[in-house]
Amino acid sequence: MIANTDQYAVTDTGDLLWSSVLDALRAKLSTRRLEEIELDSVAVERTGSSLRVTVRGSSLRPWIQDGRLSLLDATVTALSDGGAELAVLPVANPEDGLGRDPTRSLSRFVASAANQPAFACARSFADGAPSQRSVLLHGPPGSGKTHLLHGAARQLRAAGHGVLLCSAERLSLELVEAMRRDEVALLRERLRDCQTLLVDDVHTLAGREATQEELAGIITARAAAGAPFLLSTRLDPSAHSELEPALVAALLSGQTLSLRAPEWETRVAAILERIALWQVETTAEVATFLARSLGASLSRLDTVLTRLMTHPACAGGLLDAELIQRVLETGGPLLASARPQEVIRLVSQHFGVRPAELHSKARSPRVTTPRQLAMYLMRHHCGLSYPEIGQRLRRHHTTAIHACRQIEKRRDRDSSLRAAVLVLEKELLRQPERDQRRDPSPTRGDRSGG
Repeated sequence: MIANTDQYAVTDTGDLLWSSVLDALRAKLSTRRLEEIELDSVAVERTGSSLRVTVRGSSLRPWIQDGRLSLLDATVTALSDGGAELAVLPVANPEDGLGRDPTRSLSRFVASAANQPAFACARSFADGAPSQRSVLLHGPPGSGKTHLLHGAARQLRAAGHGVLLCSAERLSLELVEAMRRDEVALLRERLRDCQTLLVDDVHTLAGREATQEELAGIITARAAAGAPFLLSTRLDPSAHSELEPALVAALLSGQTLSLRAPEWETRVAAILERIALWQVETTAEVATFLARSLGASLSRLDTVLTRLMTHPACAGGLLDAELIQRVLETGGPLLASARPQEVIRLVSQHFGVRPAELHSKARSPRVTTPRQLAMYLMRHHCGLSYPEIGQRLRRHHTTAIHACRQIEKRRDRDSSLRAAVLVLEKELLRQPERDQRRDPSPTRGDRSGG
């Protein structure tokens, strides 16, 4: 049945997909690393295009460094046949708790002037003393409806209030199950008698007449009893031509408040807030680029940030808009198209050393740092194993492992090294374009002659 616990309800599809992901990784990860994932992550929900998973913030850095985050992302995509992307929600504060979406608390809602009335309404619900007992929020995708409902529910639960929060889609599925078990009366009683009811995305009930009829009756009964409920939908209820008249009338019987898609400044502020959860550095230019790329709706922000953080070029932070654009254009978590000889050439040129010196036994800092950086770049941008890297530079594979770890540690505290990594990774990301311009693939007509 619909959950009424201290955590948000995990949809069956999300729970099953996450369980399948963990099962698929048993043959690819050590028992210890898999147990760490199981201990430090919880599936929150499966949306139409993503699997939202909370992860303990302190675990993310090692997951990024050893490739577990990239593996999780790829496995979610593969098992859902491309229908879902991984959206990691870092839980930085212990009080947030795994299983609770940290991005949907009222304290993290960035309200524009146009959305202040709806925000104030959600806060009054969260305080347990709503100014209006029945409220409908409506607005376009990305305007913050779901955020406000989840934020209000979260605060109410923390204060010990009885709360029932579900999506309209979930409500419809619960009704089907109740009909199958002959428990419709029981479901109806729970929805009418809970202390506070919140139902999200009512517009998804178009074409589901039985669920609409039940919801209309529940709204009417709760309104008559003075029991508070907060609902959301995409359109103004008067424009809901696909909903049943009885439900439209019930929706219009209470207060209606509109939300607008966030303006540019609000989107940039929200993006900076969300990146801060990952505990990495960023710039206003990067947030501006992401705001421009994502448009009016930030619904894909968490999947985009997850995809960026699986890429080695972003492990040191989201600091360069051009680099981030190129990473997103590759379409994958790891770019493995760079050639090892190109890495050697670029590193040698950047540091002013000869390629032969990188292959030599020289151990001076003048050569050691470029050599370690070349190993790091070969690992992350050429897809080479540690033994293959060692063979390329005439070193044992343990030396390659040590080199990659040293670069990862030093990059965080050495600004000059971090700048060098950034410059070289941008050059490697540009290289495929240069190769294509220099040696364009012949067309079918070119091969046949004429």
